[in-house]
Amino acid sequence: MQQKTYPLTNAQKGMYYEWQKDKELTQYNNPFLYEFPDKIQAQKLKEAFVKVVQAHPFLKLKLKLPGNGEVVQYFVKEDPVNIPVYETKEEGIRERLLKTIRPFDLLSGEPLYRIDIYVTPGKIYVLLDIHHIAYDGSSSTVFHRDLVKAYNGEELQEESFTCGDFALLETERMQGEAYKSDADYFNEKLSGITPAKLPILNRSEEAAGTLDKVSEYIDYQEI
Repeated sequence: MQQKTYPLTNAQKGMYYEWQKDKELTQYNNPFLYEFPDKIQAQKLKEAFVKVVQAHPFLKLKLKLPGNGEVVQYFVKEDPVNIPVYETKEEGIRERLLKTIRPFDLLSGEPLYRIDIYVTPGKIYVLLDIHHIAYDGSSSTVFHRDLVKAYNGEELQEESFTCGDFALLETERMQGEAYKSDADYFNEKLSGITPAKLPILNRSEEAAGTLDKVSEYIDYQEI
């Protein structure tokens, strides 16, 4: 059975191209360092994290370059969720854990998330790091809500609309007449404006463009 693939959203493409320019970047990492009291059970907490990832299988997303050279994303629902548990000392643990944050290789086929649990004599720490291409602020709200539910033994409902589905919907709409009409509108409004240029690799070029403001009054009663 052929693996189903999805296009990248426009936002994801931007992150992918930034990574291609500098593969040592960590600006799109989303690291979270949790601190739990020792009454929390490490094994039960690990199982809760596993359940959350299983309920949101697109967290397992991977990228690849097929023959046409256009990067696509996919996920393998059956991929295992590996969460190591370490025993360590309390002293200097925050600094030690934060130093372990490292870049993700977007084309390695490895998970774009890392979840490590550290058990000390007095507390439990979890370092969660997920690449922004798979996770954002809204994702964080859902993830933490489901983590509490899973730890408390509640059943999680698997997501029915994934980021891949959204990417397909975005691609479809970008090919429609409504999108073309909207693009024409903004092209007309921004005609004659020189866009600002972003610095290239490692900020080796400082290029300034022209910024301007374009606005139009809309009566809120007509919306």
